[in-house]
Amino acid sequence: MTLAAEAEGLTPSANQEPKSSALLRLIAGVGGLAVLTGAALMSFGTVVIVLIGMAVVAGVQRKRGRALTRSGHWVAACATMAVVLLAISGALFAYVPRGAMDAAKQSMDSSSAVAAKRPAPAWVQRLYPQYAQQAAANTKPSPAMVWASMIIGIGIAVAFFATLLGTLSWGAGMLLGLAFFGRWPGAKGESFENLAVPIA
Repeated sequence: MTLAAEAEGLTPSANQEPKSSALLRLIAGVGGLAVLTGAALMSFGTVVIVLIGMAVVAGVQRKRGRALTRSGHWVAACATMAVVLLAISGALFAYVPRGAMDAAKQSMDSSSAVAAKRPAPAWVQRLYPQYAQQAAANTKPSPAMVWASMIIGIGIAVAFFATLLGTLSWGAGMLLGLAFFGRWPGAKGESFENLAVPIA
């Protein structure tokens, strides 16, 4: 979490900013807890790992004499969530019995064979006469193509959920940081690409 580690990592310009009012801090705290609860339910509690990941990255940058910006916190949150999702996917894949994968492959092959025997609708045959020839050839995809498709599909799913859940985790951390410190955590970057700035 970026909260406890953030106070000493703020840039001097951020330290000179006036603190937020008590009402705003209370609203931010309630909002942060609500977002954290929702994200924890959606991610089965892995949000905590994301908050720890953001704190670790901020601490490493601080030791290097740099302060992590707000966009840097977001990138750290999404990257941490991606690593968590890949680890969970790998663990689940490792525990799937070999027979289950073979049964799924046989089921896919049999459904492909049944679909290939069914004639195409008349309008498809009129628009695409070559479709019947391709269906007759019925070339099965190679195992390499199946694996490549599966890897691409998993990559897209991980990128989507890492961005979604990482953004929710980041939002919760930022709101809770505002509630505790009275200022937004992280240094202000000049642009989104500015993930860390030197501590003056």
